[in-house]
This record gives sequence, C-alpha cells and structure tokens, in this order.
Amino acid sequence: VDALGGVEVDVEKPDFNINHGHDCQNVVCEQNSDRKWGDNTIYINLGKQTLNGEQALAYARNRGQYLESDLARNRHQQDVILAIAKKAVKINSYSKFRNTLDSISKNISTNMSTTQMLSSYDIFKDMLGKMLNNEEFIGIQKTYLETYSLPIYLASANLTLSALGYYEDSLNDIIKAMNINLELEQPEIIKTFSYSIEDEYTTKIAGKGLRSGSTASSLKNFISKSKEEAQSYCDSNDLECIFTYIDDNSQYYDENIEIDKIAYQNPHAGSVLSDNETIHFYINGSVNSVD
Repeated sequence: VDALGGVEVDVEKPDFNINHGHDCQNVVCEQNSDRKWGDNTIYINLGKQTLNGEQALAYARNRGQYLESDLARNRHQQDVILAIAKKAVKINSYSKFRNTLDSISKNISTNMSTTQMLSSYDIFKDMLGKMLNNEEFIGIQKTYLETYSLPIYLASANLTLSALGYYEDSLNDIIKAMNINLELEQPEIIKTFSYSIEDEYTTKIAGKGLRSGSTASSLKNFISKSKEEAQSYCDSNDLECIFTYIDDNSQYYDENIEIDKIAYQNPHAGSVLSDNETIHFYINGSVNSVD
C-alpha cells in the first residue's frame, strides 16, 4: 500500500467506540503491524479517504468495533483488496512499478525474476493505459451473508454468548454464485430488464438483501413465565413441550419462583433449537397441584 502511495477506502462507521478497552470515539482504532497498542495505536477517520499501509492493515484486521465482527472484517478486507487493485492499474512509471515489485517480493512466490517481470512492463502499460478511465473493469465479485443476532448457550462454560445466525436464502445465493464462478453451474441469462436513469447503478452482491428462508433460532428464557406463555411459544414454533409440576423435593424447585411459574427448563435458554426438539418445563407447584 505504501509503495502505491496509499489507497482510497470508504471507512465504515463502527458500532462500538471501544476496542479491547481502548477509547475509539468516532474513529476506527486497532493495533499497529507489530500488534502493539498504547502510543502505537492506529487511528483511522471515518468516510472516504486515502489510507497508508499501517491504516489499511489496521482496518482490514479490525472486528472488535463492529456488531457483525468477522463478517464486517471480511467486507473491509474486500474493500482494501479492491482499492489496491484499482490503484495498481494506475502505475504509470517504470520506477514506481519496480518499487512496487520490490516491496511485495518478500511476500510472493514465483519462478519469474524481477527482470522478467519488468520486461513485460511495456505490454502491461499499454493494456492498462486503455483502461485507466474505467476502473470498474476489475472483476471482483463480492458476497454478503445476511445475518441476525443469535444468543447461544455454551453448556460447558455455563455462558450465553452473542453469535450471528444467517438467512438460508442469502447463503444459497452465495453458494450459487460460487458454483457459477467455478463453472459448476450455468448462469441464468437475463434477456430483459428495466432501468431508470434516476436510479443509482449498483453491482449485484451475492446474498445481499435476502432475508428469508429457514433460520436457526435459540430457545427463549421462560423462567418465571407461565405455562400458557411457554405453550404458545411451543405451538408457534412446532416444538414438542412437556410440562411437569414439581414440589420442593425436586432438584429443579426454586423457592424464589412463584407457584405455577416455570422454575427450570431443559434445554437451557439460548440453546439452538433443532427439528423435532422436545422442551421440558418444570413448574413450581403446591403439593395439591403436582402431577
């Protein structure tokens, strides 16, 4: 990136202003290339701007400030790679081309010598010169997996973690795009379309905007809730639910829960539900109400 004189990237606004305990108000902040914080912390302003090498790497690494975590980081890495590609095609001098080759030589494996690469420079320059006014010729197809919040219960640690579920139709669209790219599937040819000059042109991103199809879900917390509430949930989600009244001799009895309220449930709240799942609810009951 530094050999190219920086790259232009539209830095996405973070969801959080803290990264690993570091204050990042209205900026993206991340470790430097040596993974050091403190005085070495890299700060990046938001919006479209030219990033240097340290900033581009920091932005491509950052996930702690974004709700989508890894998915946001993947998207930013795509943005940085595309920015590098667009900037690379604008190299218009022998010395800059050589400097760029020198800077990446330690990170690539090739059986071509620098001299052999440079011998092709005039050919590349002629080809790229005809394309400099059309940056969009670079064919990088992006994907975007539509997600939603999915709390997950981790039984081994007795913790509920924040995770992401995905929409099945979004994933299937990405799979189809990959199959077409690998020539395992033929693309559908669109023969007609309508377009308004008032609409901004956007390149289709596989998976983006598709929020339908089956999704994973995690069990809600029904502790202290009524049997009727739990039964309604079970009916709407096609779950088999078993209700058992318990007295104070049961290991599941909770004296802090009202009579006729659910004191315990199995699986635990936050557990991912699978097909044909059976949910057991244990209800605090008086001696006379115990089944």
